[in-house]
Amino acid sequence: MLRVSPFGVALIGLGVGVVTVAGAKVVQTQEQVNTPTGKLLKAMSETTVPVGSFPCASTLSPDGKFAIITNSGYREQLSVIRLSDKKLTDAKPFNKAVARKTESIYFGLCWNGDVLLVSRGVETKVSQFKLDAEGKLVSAGADIDFSEAAAPFKAPIAGIAVLSGHLFAAINGADPANKLKGGVVEVDLATGAVVKTHIVSGYPYALCTVGDQILVGSERDSVVEVLTSAGVQKSISTGTKPVNFTIAGDRVLVVNAESDTLTILRKSDLGVEKTVLLRPAEVGVLPAATPMGVTHDGKGTAYVALADMNAVAVVDLAAGALVGYMPTGWYPTSVQYDAAGKGLIVSNAKGSVARNPNGKPVGKLGQYGPNIIEGTTEYLPLAQIAPKLESMTESVLALNHFNPMVKADWEKNFINPGIKHVIYIVKENRTYDQVFGDISTGNGDASLTLFPREVTPNQHALAERFVLLDNFHVCAEVSYDGWAWSTQAFANEYVERNAFNNYSRRRQGYDTEGQNGGINPDYSGVPDIARGPGGYIWESVQRKGRTVRNYGMLVGDVEELGAKSDAKKDKLNGAMKKALAGSTDINFRNYDLNYADSDLWVRYGVSAEKQIKSYGQFGATSRFAEWKREFDAFEKKGELPALSMLRLPRDHTSGSAAGQFSARAMVADNDYAVGSVVDALSKSKFWKDTVICVVEDDAQAGYDHVDCHRSLALVISPFIEKGTKHSAFYNTCSMLRTIGLILGTDPLNAYDGFARPINVFGKSASNASPFTAIMPSKAIATEINTPLAYRAGDSARLINRFQEESISDVELNDILWGSIKGANSPRPRVVNRRKSDND
Repeated sequence: MLRVSPFGVALIGLGVGVVTVAGAKVVQTQEQVNTPTGKLLKAMSETTVPVGSFPCASTLSPDGKFAIITNSGYREQLSVIRLSDKKLTDAKPFNKAVARKTESIYFGLCWNGDVLLVSRGVETKVSQFKLDAEGKLVSAGADIDFSEAAAPFKAPIAGIAVLSGHLFAAINGADPANKLKGGVVEVDLATGAVVKTHIVSGYPYALCTVGDQILVGSERDSVVEVLTSAGVQKSISTGTKPVNFTIAGDRVLVVNAESDTLTILRKSDLGVEKTVLLRPAEVGVLPAATPMGVTHDGKGTAYVALADMNAVAVVDLAAGALVGYMPTGWYPTSVQYDAAGKGLIVSNAKGSVARNPNGKPVGKLGQYGPNIIEGTTEYLPLAQIAPKLESMTESVLALNHFNPMVKADWEKNFINPGIKHVIYIVKENRTYDQVFGDISTGNGDASLTLFPREVTPNQHALAERFVLLDNFHVCAEVSYDGWAWSTQAFANEYVERNAFNNYSRRRQGYDTEGQNGGINPDYSGVPDIARGPGGYIWESVQRKGRTVRNYGMLVGDVEELGAKSDAKKDKLNGAMKKALAGSTDINFRNYDLNYADSDLWVRYGVSAEKQIKSYGQFGATSRFAEWKREFDAFEKKGELPALSMLRLPRDHTSGSAAGQFSARAMVADNDYAVGSVVDALSKSKFWKDTVICVVEDDAQAGYDHVDCHRSLALVISPFIEKGTKHSAFYNTCSMLRTIGLILGTDPLNAYDGFARPINVFGKSASNASPFTAIMPSKAIATEINTPLAYRAGDSARLINRFQEESISDVELNDILWGSIKGANSPRPRVVNRRKSDND
């Protein structure tokens, strides 16, 4: 089997470098090609086809002439591609408003003869289509309704399969009334009647017909179950999160997303023949690949879509060994083999371009990040690629920065001048241009700035005094995946697939902050489906025996979600994760836009009509006040936790809702809270051994001329030389790796393990003078919305004070622009988020 030594060239990551792609050396700068997650893209195909938002599954027509792709994203359509000329022949949209939600499709595609069956996701039905000779989808009968049987699971239909005239549909959730078990619903296709709901492990996802049996992959419980009409016959352990299957002659192939493995089963008895590790040796034990789709050529070679490596793995089935890699677009989720053309059809959930700037409208799609990220398919002709597989394998490793030598150099050269403590602050949703676009020394566009220096004087002063990072990108698109990236340096396949599905008013439930489908998994004895394979930053710190203190991260109403609590004060702020149960300040108020981040309102003596003026056992007047109370106690004792995590959410804003502080006032309040934390630390005994790291969880709530993921970030320490500026690429994973290097913890996965740390520290505390928090003007700080404010009624109706995104920020972005810039201020046209271009 092929084993290459990929690093004979200088790799990108240290500035300008050389990458060998398909035998050609291409000189590129890091800034030109990095995706927000830190990877480089170099498409191998000249044939790419746009197929809507987040393509998640595909199938070939029975005659092999067409590929059909389904979505789980913001704009959903069934796309049909004719393989002979790689042309889109149909794009059937599913984006209309339905009962205050949105039409839906989802993962499930299968054939019943010449009839294509299509999962309709949260609509809990399956549609039937045929393909005409021109590749157009035409109705082939009434929808098959699963709504009554699926109701207890409150989840979408995912994988579907046909066996003996019966349709089986996996409901990708769990029933709280049935021990959090999952369900596969069986329907008689002749009558449309539900035959039975089979109880299986939680969150069943992919199904596969094998002889007279159905294989069911449990995405949560990581088991493959063998199902017949009589029920589950046996269970097979293949790996963590089995999410796809295919039949390859006398074998069944199973991809395990979080084990980074392909399991080969014997079709005869479904015994495990071999399990192939798909991640490269260079990353060691770090999770890296996330296999999601699999196909084969009928001659003993399998091809596996590796979402988190932007690659397809080539596997020799007879030898049970990895052969090499081929580069793809961004986040490939499915792959099909075209026997006639002897090529691969790869679906890339996030498209084929690394950057998606939204400072100007993107065609008809407007400026909202989740809307403008277009999924694509690409065609890889194997006859041209096979002779170049070795150089392509080198390219994949280089494009992923999987260079242990560079990683070792970064860590060896990283300067920690004696820092022992980290204060990690996570805020909400701003882009770089939206806040720092007016800083003349940075790469900003002031025309896009909504919260300039007069609104955010502290963050401006801190960036200019310590380090201005004008090429920092958050890895996430929205808060749903933002909290996974901000705490895990990773968003697993469940989170990625459902982030846009949730934000487009399809799948309900906010599953990434400690709850799944309205229950608390940690306290209910089941795995957290949104937890990545490497876990959380605090777990890494705790494994090293270091202390953690949590202020507002992954907290909630633990009693409501099934956990027992004897203290009423735990109801809003109990730790949703057991690992944080003894480390969480329950007097620090959970996400609530009616509660202040800072004491700015106290200083000016002005409160809003709906404001909560004090909270908790100690009557804290703000989140900062409660943190400061504990910080003072720590200073008195002379001990500070190694990692303090501090959530300051109010820069999300309540838009223009009447009786609330204005967006500018809330951002100013948030800014003053950041400044106040620095003020307190810089005047304490901990100043010279503590660093403050500040990020936004995502950047969806604004515009940026470089990329819709570019955001503001701060690193604050007396060991940073005054007036430092770094324009090198950094991201959320860089920040988490920086924290890990300071605290001596291991990487969580390959994203932070091979991320460039933010090495801005010197050996001397040349920048140690105390910082005094800057109060914005009273006019800004006390600005309160009136009923006449731009879209005041929409803000009150649409924005939930207790949840980050109760609406898509495409609406909030318009509200902020109109209320700050003026209702008639020129703005790009933004399409209705419920309406497809094809409607």
